Amino acid sequence: MTATAPPKTIEETVQTSRLARKLSPAAGAIAGVIGPDSVDVVSLGTGVDAGTPMEIGSLTKVFTALLIAEAVRRNELQLSSRIDELLFGQHWSGPAAISVEELATHTSGLPRLGLPLWKVFSDDPYRSESCDGLMAYLQRKRPRSPVTRKHLYSNLGYAVLGAVAEKAAARPYAELLEERLFRLLGLENTRVQFASGPDLVVPGYRASGRSTALWHWDAYAPCGGLVSTFDDLAMAVRGFLDGGGPIAEALDLTTQPRFALEAGGHVGLGWMLPAAGNSFWHNGGTHGYSSFLGVNSKQSLGVIVLANQGIAQATTELGTELMCLIRCETRNPATG
Repeated sequence: MTATAPPKTIEETVQTSRLARKLSPAAGAIAGVIGPDSVDVVSLGTGVDAGTPMEIGSLTKVFTALLIAEAVRRNELQLSSRIDELLFGQHWSGPAAISVEELATHTSGLPRLGLPLWKVFSDDPYRSESCDGLMAYLQRKRPRSPVTRKHLYSNLGYAVLGAVAEKAAARPYAELLEERLFRLLGLENTRVQFASGPDLVVPGYRASGRSTALWHWDAYAPCGGLVSTFDDLAMAVRGFLDGGGPIAEALDLTTQPRFALEAGGHVGLGWMLPAAGNSFWHNGGTHGYSSFLGVNSKQSLGVIVLANQGIAQATTELGTELMCLIRCETRNPATG
């Protein structure tokens, strides 16, 4: 069994965190450290346990990036492939259209949201964003590869990336997730909360503690539309730690450093890669939920934090603290 930090230390870290202090009386959270055959879990608040389905927001992006890596592995596309050729079968004249890699590393130059301002602040901002509308937007704008690349986080970019994955495989996004990732990882309760489908999650709460509407998805599902549970994400972590597992090759492609960040570290395909190396992470947040998932491959341990309250900063802060904890507590004492 992989050694983890003493459970009391993990529990103290969770119980004294800012997340614990910020939770509203109606909300709950669950945090834990996961190894290949071990798990230490701590619950906070009320109404949330390891099987509770919650919106995971932008944590969805790592699964979308894995689909792209799997498409590369299957020779359905290349990271250098351009969206004009992939999506429309044509070459846009002038400077080159943006590439698959630029979409996956948030270096495409596309705006963060691509939504009118009134929708950004609405209760359910992505519900009416259709695939036809997304394609019309791209045809009209014909976005080009920026002359000077920089990291600009883009939900719009990942909506386009999901469309790219669909086009390359000639299969719907949700089917690709199920067949190429979820079934292999053993994820039975992870799915997209589509606008056309049923609500899948427990009630969520804003940072203020006020209850909020759920988010529903169509074209933008690849940037943030997944619902999952702690148990399912723990299964995913174990899959990420399995160097000989069925998605090992795709995961390796996503965790290679692709673009250096000014603040230090790199971005991979979907993942954030700290400067210290040997780890990768992502977080997520909607109006009523927040999430964090990180993996330290050297220590063979992962961290998950989920809350049904939209306090992403506090959730990420706790996830980062737990990542620090496992890095320090599991190192070899002889080497310091």
